[in-house]
Amino acid sequence: MGVCGLRSVDGGRVLAALAAALLLLAACDDDAAGDRTPSDAGADAGGGMSGPGKIPRRPGMNPVKDPIKTCNRFDPLACAAGEECHVLVRRALGEDQFGITTGCVEDVQGRSLGAPCDPWGGLGLAYQVPGLLDEVYVDPCDEGLFCAPDAVVRSAYTCQRACDNSNGIGCSSATQFCLATADDPFEDVCFESDACDPASVTDCGPGRGCYLRLNDSFTGVLSLCLTTAEMPAEDGESCASGGSVSLSGCRAGSSCWGPVALPPERWTEADYLCRRSCDLGTGVAASDADAGVEGGASGACGVGAECVDVSVAGLEIASGASLGQCR
Repeated sequence: MGVCGLRSVDGGRVLAALAAALLLLAACDDDAAGDRTPSDAGADAGGGMSGPGKIPRRPGMNPVKDPIKTCNRFDPLACAAGEECHVLVRRALGEDQFGITTGCVEDVQGRSLGAPCDPWGGLGLAYQVPGLLDEVYVDPCDEGLFCAPDAVVRSAYTCQRACDNSNGIGCSSATQFCLATADDPFEDVCFESDACDPASVTDCGPGRGCYLRLNDSFTGVLSLCLTTAEMPAEDGESCASGGSVSLSGCRAGSSCWGPVALPPERWTEADYLCRRSCDLGTGVAASDADAGVEGGASGACGVGAECVDVSVAGLEIASGASLGQCR
């Protein structure tokens, strides 16, 4: 089925797996240039920088008399007056590789949200402070942002809102989700959902489908354009195995989802099945619409099935669409 591994489901609950579902977008969706969307951007991220390549994380750098204080970049009071908490890379004397961490640095006049950027300033200007022996480069974006692969333009980088899936720090916008653009959580950023139509098999183009996922607060439903697995599961088949789920493991028009009337926190691994989406306004599911079935026609979701509003479990639909699930 082409299932990509995510973090394991803890105690049969779905929250941990869904919190990590964004990892799929980088691992499963490798499209050609020119058709880039927020859900595709992680595919070309690599190590999230240019120059030395992938940067391994090296915690506890220079713990003694370090002039750069390690900080929590999501805490506005993490640094002293005149300093800001930024992501940076540093390399100790005698070492070959850089490590990625955070640090309180003097105001670097970072770039604003959406501005073009070079990762770590292209390694062109090292950060200098008295007593610092390491070679250090600071992320060029403003506090709270990170220079990451652009959502639309391949090989381009822009300053984007930072988040951290490993610590449960998601995106505040109801239409965004936290995406891992590389292996290190310091490089997680907020991406906009595609707001596509999950009940359509053509909305995202050839070879792609519109798939459902929860937002970072597990209170709403987002939709993303993803490349469909080479051998997608059929409706009613499992799309989870060994504590892993696949967002795009179902055929277009269906999503890997739990029972429509059951709150997500109560889903277990066994509940993850390929479930068909439908339009509440017409009662028609994807393949029915393609076959010319008129709206509201009997059996639009199949014999004995009905189109049920996905919001019955208390979820909000970010796109405002009249979205249902065949049950």
